[in-house]
Amino acid sequence: MRAMAIVGAFGLDHFKLVERPIPQPRYNEVVIRIAAVSLNYRDMDMVLGTYPFKFPLPLVPTSDGVGQVVAVGEGVTRAKVGDRVLGTFHQSWIAGRYEEDTPQLGGSADGMLAERSPRPARHRSRALESDRRRSRHLAVRCFNFLALAGDRESH
Repeated sequence: MRAMAIVGAFGLDHFKLVERPIPQPRYNEVVIRIAAVSLNYRDMDMVLGTYPFKFPLPLVPTSDGVGQVVAVGEGVTRAKVGDRVLGTFHQSWIAGRYEEDTPQLGGSADGMLAERSPRPARHRSRALESDRRRSRHLAVRCFNFLALAGDRESH
């Protein structure tokens, strides 16, 4: 399985296409086949190493994405193969007081910039069918915006 990861050190020179084993779901996990990823300013900070918190490398960045459940681990009762789901920044923080050790997708936990992503089943949100076209459109627009911004900086 292919993924984009920050390897060895922060910076664009260390942002690499890597091969990883195809993830298998563990107890209470689902595996998502990623369909679209949205790039945020935070994601660029992560790659460049300018995010205020440093996380261990290698790291697969990006927190926002949409995909489809392709495998379900033992103990999962609220998800099934074929469900469309979203990845979100703080997947385990649903409400209440924020705890510092809450996993950050694309930070302390590998993000969505991979072909497949294992996720705790309780840390996913269902995507509406009407979001399918919109999510791909927005992800492409974000990528184009970042590409244009980078092109302007080089002139």
